[in-house]
Amino acid sequence: MAHAMKVKMFGNFRMVFDDQALVSDKMHKESQFNRLMQMMMHYSKTGISKEQLEEYVIGEGKIGVSHTALRVIVYRAKQKLQQLGIPGEDLIYQKKGMYYWTKDIEVIEDTEIFQSYYDKAKVLENSDRKEQTDEMLQHYLEACYTYTGEFLSSYIGEAWVSQEAKKYQEMFAECVNKAAEQLRRRNAWKELEKLGRYAASVDLLREWEILVLEALGECGHVEEAVAFCKEAVEYYLRECGSLPSENMMLMVDKYTRHIKNDIGVLNHIQEQISEDNDEELGGYECGFPVFKGIYQQMIRMNERMEHSISLLLCTLVNKEGKLLEDEELLDRFSTKLKECICTSIRKSDVFTQYGRAKFILMLVNCDSEHCLTIQKRIREKFRQETEDVKLEFHME
Repeated sequence: MAHAMKVKMFGNFRMVFDDQALVSDKMHKESQFNRLMQMMMHYSKTGISKEQLEEYVIGEGKIGVSHTALRVIVYRAKQKLQQLGIPGEDLIYQKKGMYYWTKDIEVIEDTEIFQSYYDKAKVLENSDRKEQTDEMLQHYLEACYTYTGEFLSSYIGEAWVSQEAKKYQEMFAECVNKAAEQLRRRNAWKELEKLGRYAASVDLLREWEILVLEALGECGHVEEAVAFCKEAVEYYLRECGSLPSENMMLMVDKYTRHIKNDIGVLNHIQEQISEDNDEELGGYECGFPVFKGIYQQMIRMNERMEHSISLLLCTLVNKEGKLLEDEELLDRFSTKLKECICTSIRKSDVFTQYGRAKFILMLVNCDSEHCLTIQKRIREKFRQETEDVKLEFHME
């Protein structure tokens, strides 16, 4: 019976020999065994030079420490592989300055499968025959769904890993775009939505959400598209501290300005959009796109009515007055600050979270004295929670 080693390089590194996992995600990141096997598996067909192995496995600054260091690491790795039940003595062998993986155990690597689908699709790309175009689409989709995350994501700081990761990410983007183009031609909107959601989950912050918005909009699921718009924009604000690109915001605008409600009677619509006033409400919280819309509308109204509109920026900072970046503290105190703001401003005031450490307050008919009172009120409520994190205010 032939043996095979299945290797996962997209996302976290993993090796499976005859359905038994050999390297788990929980192993130490700095394990020399892990590092050695990553290169041996990825270059199992071509081999890898001694110099490249030394640089990655031992470290560039330690190469001269011992000329025998790599041989010792390889020897111990072969012992470990035998202990793990891998048959054969020369699983890793050296020949003319190159290290090779044994030909007796086939390596089935996810990156190689991905490359195979990609190459097959490229061969068929220039064909005009419909059946070959369908086959091309299938290969592009198979390549997309084989890509399960950034190449060796836990080791992305290493030069060779970063280079390979960039290459595969660009290939994945090409596959998604080519597949999306073919799906549009077929009006296959459900499949396009599925592809967009998957791409957004494995290739973060590349705005693949645009494909989902397009598919939902073309299917007539406008309200679902609007809800997805809000989630997507808030995700980018939370993770990046900024709005998505202009291209994505144009798509958001496209599907939020043409909402149709066919339920009919006005009182029913009013019931749908009204707030539940059974409980005492504080300031109105909303996502940034809604906040922007309210602000623009208030500015327009101000041309006919004498309203004053003040913007107050509230930022979480550390003891040194620098922007708070600690993940644990951000999760804890941004939630606390949101509560303090909501209960410190009037029902007519609006606020939104801008990034993870900032909140913007829109205060209507609020003079400078009242603004200072609001700041004091928020500080006092927040100070009860901690002395380690502070608040910084800027008024416009």
